[in-house]
Amino acid sequence: MKDYLLEIYTEEIPARLVNKATYELKQNAEKELSQYALTFKEIHTFGTPRRLVLYISELSEMEPDKEEEVKGPPVSIAIGDNGTHLIPFKKFAESLGVREEDIFIKEFGKGRYIFAKKIAKGRKAEDILKLFAPVLVKSLHFPKPMHWISKDIKFIRPIRSILSLFGENIVKFSYAGVEASNITYGLRISQLKPIEIKNPADYFKKLKENYVILSYDDRKKIIEKKSFRIAQKVNGIPQYTEDLLEEVTNLNEYPTPFLAEIDKENFTIPECIIESVIKSHLKSFPVVDKKGKLLPYFIGVRNGCSDFIENVKEGYERVAKARLLDGKFFFEEDKKIPLETLVNKLSGVVFLKGLGTLKEKTERLLKLSDYLSKKINLDRTQYEILSRSAFLSKADLLTNVVREFPALQGEMGSIYAALQGEKKEVYVAIKEQYLPRFSDDKLPKTLIGTYLSIIDKIDTLVGSFIIGLNVSGSKDPYGLRRIGNSI
Repeated sequence: MKDYLLEIYTEEIPARLVNKATYELKQNAEKELSQYALTFKEIHTFGTPRRLVLYISELSEMEPDKEEEVKGPPVSIAIGDNGTHLIPFKKFAESLGVREEDIFIKEFGKGRYIFAKKIAKGRKAEDILKLFAPVLVKSLHFPKPMHWISKDIKFIRPIRSILSLFGENIVKFSYAGVEASNITYGLRISQLKPIEIKNPADYFKKLKENYVILSYDDRKKIIEKKSFRIAQKVNGIPQYTEDLLEEVTNLNEYPTPFLAEIDKENFTIPECIIESVIKSHLKSFPVVDKKGKLLPYFIGVRNGCSDFIENVKEGYERVAKARLLDGKFFFEEDKKIPLETLVNKLSGVVFLKGLGTLKEKTERLLKLSDYLSKKINLDRTQYEILSRSAFLSKADLLTNVVREFPALQGEMGSIYAALQGEKKEVYVAIKEQYLPRFSDDKLPKTLIGTYLSIIDKIDTLVGSFIIGLNVSGSKDPYGLRRIGNSI
């Protein structure tokens, strides 16, 4: 029994794809290995921004020998009337290297045939792995893969090194112009030195020494634990969703959280812009107090150790300041333009090919508002509020802030509507129209916000089906399943 290790070392893999690729690597390895008569204890896979790793523990070194029956020619041409062995009989025995007396007759289908038992020698695991590994690498599927040698060779990012070890032996194969070896690399820094690996156990030891934490769960725990501890120093709590935590975890091979400051008092802008800068542009966590109010701090995560962390902190703070100045400028410019004047300009923005422009979508929402109001007997005031909310619902998509921070659609529309004197029910509904955005997101709290959210989603879902954007298998590029679940 020996352990097998395969590492695909690449350029930076998009963070959102690392976990999916790690899972697929394991599934495909189990499926591919099932074709062979090799035994093993466990299969583990690991993923980081720079590598996908397969580890098979206690893999048998050879397939067992296998006895199999081999069908020969029909009895009618192999054995004479007096029981003599004819030429086809003799050639069949000779081809298998068996004695004539070991050949037997057996019914098969509608006839009788001669058969012989043959021992098929088991193959060496090393020979199987030479076939298994390149097939496994090729089996991984990614959205929009790259090709850099030929169009037949595709992967999510260019492969720079492949490590393939069965015990202490290199399992040699080639993929994408890269020869498998016993070389890997540690955390990517300015001096990237090759690291020679003796065996799979040595691999895990050497990577740890060279600042690479292979386990996603371990990296995630480090980020969560240290972020909470750091935030407590300023009486705060790190704010993040599971999606953001997963992204930050898969942007780092050796995560080191740190506290950075933001001079929030100098920026008279909505907190959602500050949060968006921190989350979207810095891939960091805002810090809030126990009531959820934003504090003038955020937690960044460095990909590396704590050496010179102050320099890293200052760099993050400079970027935050520059982005917030942009946000402030965009916000002040947007406030000068009434949302009403932007609605007609939506005619220049395509919603979906085949479903017209955002202006046409707005007109459909107005018709749906009118239809729904009559069906559920909304009073005149409620109808007017729903209609006004639908009319202004998409206007913020043309604002500077939303163009720069797309995740703030709806939220910025609500803020501008409030500043421009719209009724509270209107600007709250504009904010709630996109809820829920994911499975564990909050729901709209107001009646009008709920109705606007539903008619918006129905319009998108039904319209998409009408133009043929049906969901198939795992393909759902427009998030139609999510929209259906939201309804």
